[in-house]
Amino acid sequence: DLDPGYQADLAANLARRALQEEPENAALKAAASHVFLLTGQDFLAAGELARDATALNPANPLAWASRANAEIAAGQIEASVGFSRRALQIGRFSRSRHWWEMQAGVSAALAGNFEEARVHSRMAHSLVPSFRPPLRYLAALEHQRGDGDAMEQLVEKIRDLEPGFEIKDLAEPEYPSGNLRRAGLA
Repeated sequence: DLDPGYQADLAANLARRALQEEPENAALKAAASHVFLLTGQDFLAAGELARDATALNPANPLAWASRANAEIAAGQIEASVGFSRRALQIGRFSRSRHWWEMQAGVSAALAGNFEEARVHSRMAHSLVPSFRPPLRYLAALEHQRGDGDAMEQLVEKIRDLEPGFEIKDLAEPEYPSGNLRRAGLA
């Protein structure tokens, strides 16, 4: 029930304090980069933290995903695609593969490669069926492709997780689908 702006400041300040405690922790830098992006605090710092994270531990898929997200924020979509693929390549055998698949799907969608986005979103959904982002992407991609039946089946799956969901919700600024809107899919 906290004010969203206050929550964003609180999260960013916690990330800053953690970075002061452990300035060479690659996983922390990657996570802090995500925090700064998600809270809209500091896009330049998010990019720098992500670059540090990949340099400190090039075998960490979270670091590469953070770098991909920082590139998205900077408008460097092709770079994001490469970093997303790297995260997936490194993390393909991990329990978190669904995250890396989804990151690759987001970057592919933003690059206009909707078929690749569909493949990654399908894989993320198959790995964790209750993970909402791939369902949103798949519904939007099927809508874009003109397959109303497939879209409706996906909308029903989303409604199981989000009662009352409608495909038009993806276009709403307060709905968590900003990159879908940026990709022209919502």
